[in-house]
Amino acid sequence: MSEIINFISSTQEYKAVKKMKVIPGVKEMDVLEFLVSVEVTTNLQINRLLEKIVDTNTFNLEIEKLFTKDVTSFIKEISSASFLKVIEKNILKDEYKKDKVLLDVLKSYSLNKYLLHNKIMEEDAVGYYKILFPARKKQLKKAILK
Repeated sequence: MSEIINFISSTQEYKAVKKMKVIPGVKEMDVLEFLVSVEVTTNLQINRLLEKIVDTNTFNLEIEKLFTKDVTSFIKEISSASFLKVIEKNILKDEYKKDKVLLDVLKSYSLNKYLLHNKIMEEDAVGYYKILFPARKKQLKKAILK
């Protein structure tokens, strides 16, 4: 019996279909490559949606000021209360001002920009999968309780 991995997204602005049949002879590296391609697809979509929620041009200017710092200092700075206040005041649209999950998304976005700018990575290196949105927390609790 073969196994199948499917990723399907269909919205007005975005359509993606990625399918893989795992048959004898398919190696773990093949599956890994497929899953990475799904992540690339979703990360591109996340960045597109982020542009609708956040003034990314202004945000990019703010984080570019920090690109000369070493990576540890950069992470400390983007996590600092003063930096988060600048974001809430100048970058976020009103309905997102106190959204802590969005701030986590922006930290991941910032770290990607930093790593790319400083040529530490050549592609997006940081995924958004570890960010726990409230709905995902509920799903995880249900999965753990079962």
